[in-house]
Amino acid sequence: DFLLAVWQRLPQRLIPFMGINPNDSQVNVLAELERMYAAGVRCIKLINAYQDNYPGDGPNLMALYAYAAAHRMLILNHSWSEAEIRSIAAQFPETDFIFGHYGGGFQDRILATFPNVYANIWSYGPMGWLERGFARVGAARFLLGSDGFLNCLSVGIGPVVFAEMPDADKRLVLGLTMARLLEKADALPD
Repeated sequence: DFLLAVWQRLPQRLIPFMGINPNDSQVNVLAELERMYAAGVRCIKLINAYQDNYPGDGPNLMALYAYAAAHRMLILNHSWSEAEIRSIAAQFPETDFIFGHYGGGFQDRILATFPNVYANIWSYGPMGWLERGFARVGAARFLLGSDGFLNCLSVGIGPVVFAEMPDADKRLVLGLTMARLLEKADALPD
């Protein structure tokens, strides 16, 4: 409710992402989705790994994905396992999913396989880690990340700005791809 009040005061500056507790009843999860959607929220942030490690493909989240698919909502999750996101992305191809922290490995395989899965690049990595990811799956699959409330924003921007890649690709990562996803979910401010 606090988030809604702040967003309603600054709708051109903020884009709200709602959260749910997947351990609640499915009735309550769906009721909260409905309440937030009716208020204008079009994006979801999951962090089920920190909520008693609720499985990313558990029944309450599967109901959430179905609701999101029916309402064109965007979903960001702190993490999914490879098996979970493979199943979810295939079952809901019209829904866009974002990994909260890019780390390469199996995420590259998922990004290369599913056009509806993207990666938020907030992570620490060795020199060239981001360029290797771009080379494997293309810059358009990556979104700027910062964990800005915990870390200096430059930690998220720096690896993109100083990457060995064309400026057009940097623009995709720094905002154009996210703007496209938000527009698709009807969450992009005017």
